Amino acid sequence: MRARSSLRPARDRLVDHLLAGLRRHAHPDCRIRLVRERPWASITFSGTRYSFELSLAGRPNKDIFGKNEQALADHDFDLDGHFVADLLVTPASPTPRQHCQVEILVIVDPVDQR
Repeated sequence: MRARSSLRPARDRLVDHLLAGLRRHAHPDCRIRLVRERPWASITFSGTRYSFELSLAGRPNKDIFGKNEQALADHDFDLDGHFVADLLVTPASPTPRQHCQVEILVIVDPVDQR
């Protein structure tokens, strides 16, 4: 019998892994929301650019990532058949410590197609 998680669409499992990686490095009270996903392609690669909005509304003395922002940039996302090619954290004004946007470019791995 197939595992229940394998019955979910690959796109949903991929987003779940990205969310888990963000949650691992963000403040426990941080709200994370997928706000956009766009197809991306170059001559050689294809993939998707995901935009997440992170918010710590109501927590004025806390940082979204604290000292973990660099750890997020170095995080090894476990994505079957894909890899993270780019990750950009952009603080939002006027409260950059409580709001930010994270853009993650996920590329289809031409070598590891499972």
